[in-house]
Parts: sequence; structure tokens; C-alpha cells
Amino acid sequence: MKKIAILAVLALFTIFSTNAQSAEKVTELIDAKKAQWSKACYISAVYAGMDDSLTEEDAANYLLDRKIIKKIPSLEKEIRFDELTLLAANTFNVKGSLWFSMLKNKRYAFKLFKARRLIPVTSDPQSKVSGSDVLNLFTKCIELDEAEKGAGL
Repeated sequence: MKKIAILAVLALFTIFSTNAQSAEKVTELIDAKKAQWSKACYISAVYAGMDDSLTEEDAANYLLDRKIIKKIPSLEKEIRFDELTLLAANTFNVKGSLWFSMLKNKRYAFKLFKARRLIPVTSDPQSKVSGSDVLNLFTKCIELDEAEKGAGL
């Protein structure tokens, strides 16, 4: 588990600039037992192209403006696995199952990520995720996205 967390951190550091704020945000996320919407939005927005010197509130607005998310509960609310998978699916523009392609909801995003083994098969959609879970999922999505771009998909 430690190897996965370390690999996740290294992958995210390659995405972020060497800005101290980015490193601080990643460190906060790693230390979090329960990840909050604000942290997940920040990671998602930076990957989607937002300047990493902006705040978590700016990140949420950035995602709303680009229609990556429709609405955000309180930024301090803990994010669940099904919500995180939908955020990641929209951030990385994941193509998937027929049901997910038609409905684009968290239930089918969760099922798709579980089927692709991007999240543990024993995951519960209603369970809260840790900061490491967020980093692991985004790292896997980054790897998948780069592989698809490399293959010309």
C-alpha cells in the first residue's frame, strides 16, 4: 500500500509544477483520513488545466464553468467513492459502458471504474475515501489517459 501511495505522489508531482502550494496541497491530501470535496476538486482542476496557484474555491468554480461537475456540495463535505469516480470520469473524459455513456451518473461511473479495476472491487459506493484513495485513482486515470493518447485513441 505504501508503494502505491508513493507512486501516486510521484506521478502527481510530475503533473504539478514545482510550486510550493501544489506540494502542500498534495501533502495535505496524503495525510487526510477522509478526503474532502475541496481537495478532490483542486486535484481535478489542476489536471484539467487550472493554474495551481489558485484556491480550492477557484478550483470548484473552474470545474463548474467547464461543466466537469454540475454542482458541488459543501467543499468541506467528505467525498464518497461514487462521487469521486464521477469527478474523475468527467475530468479525464472517460469513455465506457453504454449505460455510463447515456446517463453520466455516479452509479455507472462507479461500476465502470470498478470493472476496469481502477478502484478496488470491494469498494462500497457510499464509503468515504481517504486522500490516498483520491491520489491513487487520479494516478491510474492519468496513466490510462496517457496510454490512450499514446495509442492514438
